[in-house]
Amino acid sequence: MKKVTLPIFCQPFGTEGVHARLAGSDLQVVAGTTHKACDLITQYLRRRGTEDELTYLDLTRYEFHQLLLPITPGYREGNKLYPLPQAVEVPIYAISGPNETGFFECLLPQIDRGFYYYKPGERDSLIRHFSRNYLQNLAPSEVFAFLRQDTAWLEEVPFRLPKPKPPKRRRPQDGLEALQVLPATAERLPQPRLPDQILPGATWEREDEVRWVMQELSEAGRQVLLVGQDGVGKDAILLEAIRRIRREEQSQKPERPTTFWRTRSSRITAQARYLGEWQQICEGLVQELVWARG
Repeated sequence: MKKVTLPIFCQPFGTEGVHARLAGSDLQVVAGTTHKACDLITQYLRRRGTEDELTYLDLTRYEFHQLLLPITPGYREGNKLYPLPQAVEVPIYAISGPNETGFFECLLPQIDRGFYYYKPGERDSLIRHFSRNYLQNLAPSEVFAFLRQDTAWLEEVPFRLPKPKPPKRRRPQDGLEALQVLPATAERLPQPRLPDQILPGATWEREDEVRWVMQELSEAGRQVLLVGQDGVGKDAILLEAIRRIRREEQSQKPERPTTFWRTRSSRITAQARYLGEWQQICEGLVQELVWARG
C-alpha cells in the first residue's frame, strides 16, 4: 500500500475542542483533542476511500505559514461602499509546496480557495490577491470573525492508502458499465450509508427545502444552485433530495433512471497529464452525463 502524508488543518473549537479539516477536501470533524480529530479522519478514510476516490492536497512536501493582510472593511448599501476609518490586519494561513508535476500548489483553508503557481516567488502575492478579493466582499462583522480565531496549526499524519477494491461481478442493471470518464472523475450519488458513519446526513427541519430541490431536479433541464454559509446543510439537503428521487424512480422502474454524480475541480485537473487535457476531460464528462441522464 502506498504511504502518503495527510495535511490536516487544525484550529481550537470552543474552550476545549479542536476543529480539524483535511486540506483539499470537505472532510472535517470536531473532537476533544487533536489526536482524536486526526484519528477520526483517518478512520473515515480507511472505511470509505480507495486511492482513486480520496481527495486531499497531495504535495511532495508541505509548508505551513501565515500572512498578515491589511484590509479596510466597509458597509455596502446598493452600489455604495462606506469603509471603516482604519484598516485591520487579518491573519491568513496557507499550505503550499511542490507537486508531482514539478509546479507548485497553494491552499487557503480559511476561505476555501486554492491556486497553482510556477515560481516560488509568486506565492505570497497570489495569496494576498485571492484573500483580498474574498475578504473585500464580506461585511465588517464577518471580517472581524477572522480576527477572533485562535492560532491554527497543521498536523501531518502518515497514512497508508487503502488497496483498490476488486470489482464486484454483477449483472449490469442500468447500462452505465460503458462509461469511462465519469466514473474516473466523479462518484455516483447517493452512496450507501455506513452503520458507524461519522458525518451525519440528517436534514433536520429542512423539509421545505428538500421538497423544493426535489421538484427542481425532477424537471429536465433545470439547474439548481444552493447558496449558504459553511455548515448550514447544503450538502445534506441535496443528498436527501437525491435519495428520495432515487426511491421514487425505483418504485416506478423507468427504462432509464436519472443519475446523480459529485466531483471537484481538483479531481478533474488531477486526471490531466498534459496542457489542454482537462478541457477534453470536461467535454467527455458532459457527453457521458447526457448519455447517463445525469
